Amino acid sequence: MSTEQLHAKGPNGESCIIERISASIDTSNLSGRSSLTGLASYRLATGERLNPTEDPKVFASLDGQRRYSLT
Repeated sequence: MSTEQLHAKGPNGESCIIERISASIDTSNLSGRSSLTGLASYRLATGERLNPTEDPKVFASLDGQRRYSLT
């Protein structure tokens, strides 16, 4: 599993960190690639989960009330 920190602005213009978490699956026993990366999940550094939106630079809270934009 790997974690990447992304800098964003919150709904009130505050700076925040979004963590992108990607899981890797070991496929060394199969022919071809040695690992696959699954879908990423996103959360604020505070632990609140986020959903990606149609805009790849914007994420929304699970209730859709708050949006966070990458800087």
